[in-house]
Amino acid sequence: MKPPEVSLPSRALFAFNTNLDSVKHISGRFIEEIAYDIPDEMWELRLIMRRGAQKEIRISDTTACWLEQVVGSDYFLMGGQAGNAANAASSLGVTSLVHTNYKSRALLSRFDSSSRVLIAQGDSFRPASCFAEKKPQATHYILEFEKGDVFYKKPIPHSNRFIASFDPQELQVDPDFSRAIRSEIKSISKAFIGGFHLLREPESLAQFIREIESWKKQNPELKIHFESGEYINKDVMREAVSELFPLIDSIGMNKSEFKSFGLSLSSLSRKVPEIIVHEPRSIILKPDNKARRLAVRFGQLAASFRAKTGKLPSFKEIDDYAKTKGSLFTAKPKSTVGLGDTFASAYFMAR
Repeated sequence: MKPPEVSLPSRALFAFNTNLDSVKHISGRFIEEIAYDIPDEMWELRLIMRRGAQKEIRISDTTACWLEQVVGSDYFLMGGQAGNAANAASSLGVTSLVHTNYKSRALLSRFDSSSRVLIAQGDSFRPASCFAEKKPQATHYILEFEKGDVFYKKPIPHSNRFIASFDPQELQVDPDFSRAIRSEIKSISKAFIGGFHLLREPESLAQFIREIESWKKQNPELKIHFESGEYINKDVMREAVSELFPLIDSIGMNKSEFKSFGLSLSSLSRKVPEIIVHEPRSIILKPDNKARRLAVRFGQLAASFRAKTGKLPSFKEIDDYAKTKGSLFTAKPKSTVGLGDTFASAYFMAR
């Protein structure tokens, strides 16, 4: 197949959520073995697993300790929509200015191309590789379960996951980032944002709205893509529709997240100029045009490369990968964690 002819920005902005992903593959048998010990906060785990569904919850430090001690981890990754998207973009050669509430070595060292990832300190940005302090970070425990787990009488219909998110502090606008971005925003053409689904109260969204409005005021040409999520608080979702949607240029989400808005595609398109609903085997675009289809192809190549190799691709690797034969869909990916954000980031960078 021919590589899509796209160009990427030299620099882009990524905000607001970054965290460490602790990934563990689990089976029904394992869950039944520890059922007597599962914390109350995670009572839905077995139900979600039986349905083959996806669920994200907030947890306390006590439950986080239980997950570390009893469940454990197979591996750690950069996580969060902003973190994942910046990781993918920087691997493609885009200098990524990243908002984070956690400037810890344990977290920032997870960026694959940390020299191209810039983090605010004071009123300027420094490469992520310069941050070496041992500080707390948000950790999201991702429990992945596989299709065909035969321990249950009704096998899991498809692969999915249960996400238990531990955030030592509430998501908030980092004051260093807010100061440092003022001198940079006029030279940036694209901003990728997410993380609002983690907010507990709709009032918390106001600080982010003010920050985004300040970017737009300084740079009216700035294009903003919002990657949605599964909202913990539905009032936050309604506030996002009311206050955030008028500020963004495009929105991305999976089918479950799209359905949660309770809006038709036509109704949503009257609120946001461009919509993309992305699943491993299907894409819905509104509106649909050649430029967006080329960007979709680029995003699919990036996600497929990561699924097959377990690594984020460079721009050249995507070009080379596009010339190989075979399906872009991987039945047994190295990991599914971060694939949606990898797709969304590559798509938006190429848009």
